[in-house]
Amino acid sequence: MDLAFAKASALMLGINLLYAVIGFLLSVLAIFLIDKIFLKKLDLEEEIKKGNIAAAIFAGALVIGAVLSISHALGK
Repeated sequence: MDLAFAKASALMLGINLLYAVIGFLLSVLAIFLIDKIFLKKLDLEEEIKKGNIAAAIFAGALVIGAVLSISHALGK
């Protein structure tokens, strides 16, 4: 295997891992901000602990929406 190919592959792996970490951190931040800013009167964690299925589905939809938005913004 050519050394230049190995270096390029390692570089691309590092860049992809960096994008994954940035995407994960941004999605966690987005969910936190949505929960604390827009849903002040509703505590999703407490509702899910009580067994509220609708709150769990809503929280899952928030996560999927945030991840899709961030993945589109990162260009992947």
